[in-house]
Amino acid sequence: MKKILLITRNFPPLTGGMEKLFFNVYLGLRDNFQTALVAQTDREILGRDEDRIFYTNHSPLWLFLIVSFYQSIKAAFIFKPDIIISGSGLTSLAAKVAGLLSGAPVVTLVHGLDLIVDNKFYQALFIPAIRSCDAVIVNSRNTQQLAIEANINKKKISIIHPGVTIPENKNKGDYEYLLSRFSIGSRPVIISVGRLTKRKGIAEFIENSLPDIVKKIPDILFVVVGEDAINAINKNKESEKYRIKGIVASMHLEGNVLFTGFLSDIELQAFYAIAQVFIFPVIPTDHDVEGFGMVAIEAAAYGVPTVAFAKGGVVDAVKHGTSGFLVEPMEYTAFTEKVIQLLLSRSDYIEKEQCKQFAKKFSWNNYLEKLDRLLSYL
Repeated sequence: MKKILLITRNFPPLTGGMEKLFFNVYLGLRDNFQTALVAQTDREILGRDEDRIFYTNHSPLWLFLIVSFYQSIKAAFIFKPDIIISGSGLTSLAAKVAGLLSGAPVVTLVHGLDLIVDNKFYQALFIPAIRSCDAVIVNSRNTQQLAIEANINKKKISIIHPGVTIPENKNKGDYEYLLSRFSIGSRPVIISVGRLTKRKGIAEFIENSLPDIVKKIPDILFVVVGEDAINAINKNKESEKYRIKGIVASMHLEGNVLFTGFLSDIELQAFYAIAQVFIFPVIPTDHDVEGFGMVAIEAAAYGVPTVAFAKGGVVDAVKHGTSGFLVEPMEYTAFTEKVIQLLLSRSDYIEKEQCKQFAKKFSWNNYLEKLDRLLSYL
């Protein structure tokens, strides 16, 4: 049985799309390979005692880089891997050194931001490390283009879209006990999910779209799921959540916006079950990019259509007319109209079953099959 060493910063208990992706990659691979993990996690999350873990630190970032580098070298000598997989560009240097020491080929997952982050130290050390890897997995066509622009050999690049867990068929009633504490009742719900960063465009959506939606549908509730990105590689110096709340207050929309913070998986499922529309109003941001948009696929898996700006990797995560609508970036009038149309179930309403069928193409089984084929060539 081949040995695979996985090295990452993005792993539970940290939360987010990258963490969910790499966690599912790890769970999928350990059933068919002997695996070892360089990450900060615990046995309870992994679910069994025999997992080989080389522990790192989450923060501060400089300490993580030092400890993960040391642990990767240690794993190379002790575990003697046949293949090494880096969870992002941030661990590509440690993975490459471990690969040189063990003679193992190295695969790096890149997500968009880790190709364009505005840091001279990172650009000088980690981008060359990514270029030197034996294979590079990108999460969208947009990230592929960013990789090519970073002078990564196109022949090394493979697009594998992140996966999604296909939920069991449940309805709102199955989750009422979870939703009762939020006192939502039968109000129509718009939802967004993800770390609160400027590129997500939540503040701008509230300023430019939500007032007109409220005029048309006064009892609408916009549910904002997530918190500030405190562990992101380019985290905000100021709280984005604080900025968003300030805009909500200034526009007197407190009764139409609910901040939930982070939710457990079962709680998030409950909100997907009651939502009518998922919004993804990503805006152009210097030195930042939306690599894919896994949450749009998650929403589709529950039959919830997405309205999104056609920016970054989002265009791979939303199929226009099937799982939602793609709108030209920053065209808030068109964005608002599409949200209202979906809420009022007009003629161009996206059927729930269409969304679900689209999401099934992104199952974790499909992702792991593509990954397994790529690894078989190394």
